[in-house]
Amino acid sequence: MKFIKINIKGRIVKVLLIFVFFSLYLSLYTQDLKFEHIGNSNELRSHSVNLIIQDKKGFLWLGTPRGLARYDGYNFKLLNKKNQNGSLYSDYISAIFEDSSDILWIGTRKGLHFYNSKTEKINFFIFKGKNKIPSIRINNIYEDEKKRLWVGTNRGLFKLNKERNSIKKFILNNLDKKSILDNVIGGIGEDKEHNVWIITMNGLSKFNEKNNDFNNFPLNNGIDKKKTKRSTSYYINHNNEIWLGVSNHGLMKFDINKSQYRVYKDPFSGQKSLKNNMIFSINQDSRSYLWLSTINGLFIVDIKNNKWKIYKHSPGDTHSISHNYIWTTFEDKNNNFWIGTLGGSLNKLGRNNVFFNHIIKGDNESENINSNTVLSIYEDKFENLWIGTDNGLNYWNNKEKKFFYFKDKTNYNFTNNYLGSIYGDDKKNLWIGTGGGGLKKFNVKKKIFETFIRDSNNFKSISNNSINKIFEDSNKTLWIGTNFGLNKFNYNDNDFMRYGTLRSNKILKSRHILDIFEDSDKTLWIGTYMGLYIFDRD
Repeated sequence: MKFIKINIKGRIVKVLLIFVFFSLYLSLYTQDLKFEHIGNSNELRSHSVNLIIQDKKGFLWLGTPRGLARYDGYNFKLLNKKNQNGSLYSDYISAIFEDSSDILWIGTRKGLHFYNSKTEKINFFIFKGKNKIPSIRINNIYEDEKKRLWVGTNRGLFKLNKERNSIKKFILNNLDKKSILDNVIGGIGEDKEHNVWIITMNGLSKFNEKNNDFNNFPLNNGIDKKKTKRSTSYYINHNNEIWLGVSNHGLMKFDINKSQYRVYKDPFSGQKSLKNNMIFSINQDSRSYLWLSTINGLFIVDIKNNKWKIYKHSPGDTHSISHNYIWTTFEDKNNNFWIGTLGGSLNKLGRNNVFFNHIIKGDNESENINSNTVLSIYEDKFENLWIGTDNGLNYWNNKEKKFFYFKDKTNYNFTNNYLGSIYGDDKKNLWIGTGGGGLKKFNVKKKIFETFIRDSNNFKSISNNSINKIFEDSNKTLWIGTNFGLNKFNYNDNDFMRYGTLRSNKILKSRHILDIFEDSDKTLWIGTYMGLYIFDRD
């Protein structure tokens, strides 16, 4: 066996530092997010952004009260009545949707329009058959799996079949329980089974394909009937759940499989509470967090762990959100978040903004780590965390949601609490490297520690008491990197084989082993203070 020096001159070596962050039932995010303010009133002709979508080419399209804006990541191009020569009937953009044929549909306060990408012109949608879509406010546009276009207005719902060149109108009929629940349409979408759901002011209507009618689920089913309820926003996810913003109740969820509503209570009171707020839009990001746009700031909610956080404008902070009146949010293909406000224009939250839960040293031993200096982290197969600090070993029980300590002056006899490396082998042992107290093997089941320290009279003892790295290769061989050489543990004899400790070894310029790694070809790489080596095990 021998070391082979690797010459890395002229090469770029990238080191990926992986930070593992873990969550408790504390605050959702304790590090403030940094928002970037995009655009201004001169570029958009407006301080308000109502809608944001991204088309297949990657352009962002913004609906504003002063026209439709296209953003390419650098510049805005505004399309309005003035530069569209009258083909755009209203500058107030209330809906945007790109269909499967790459047609961009635009809803305004005066009817349905579409965008011609070749001429870069907006045209009013004219239908020559029966049931024309009138020049009224368009609230939402949606294309279902069958390529039918659904258009929601304040005066009913329209279903446009482009293949048959037909339009079907649906309106409330108080004498028919199978008619749509309300004429004011707030949203349109599909569930996992591709059933079309209509969100109205008074509840949900599920379209019945066979009979061309609806099954209705009023908002007053199962919740307080005394208070006025109006749905103001919605989001349909892939778990067959419909999230709703509801006046006087805040956030609600409709379980499609159970046909049940549920109210979610937030932890805030007074004007901060969602009950006294208005939710204008709901979005669910790639982490399944809910983003709620309200009149009183941006709410980000981890429903699974019941964690809530409000982000508001701070006049002295240029990286705070630009306005508290949040109208819409959107996550693009690169996981950047865009926030449209009513008065503060557009905000961007880059994907490099990291959400942190901040766990610090505290008096409550079951809820706090025992030191603010964290040196090593290992996750076992039960998703429990073993955390090495400069003050001993911390154990986070994921099931009980509690911390436990193992440190010096306890029955576990840590002669050195500086724990720089932790690893669990396939024999259910936890190996712990200290900064001068040797190597420890912990039998997790029996809670018994065994300590390995250097013995100057025993060449099969570990070569040094300062442990930097513990690594198990594909052959289940345990390797230990120390301040003086590489060690291989012998499970049968409970001792070690040393490598690179003899002064006669001229290839290894430093015996201070920092890191060990095995690649896909089963080559063992050794990182030292004075270079990178391949360890030839043959």
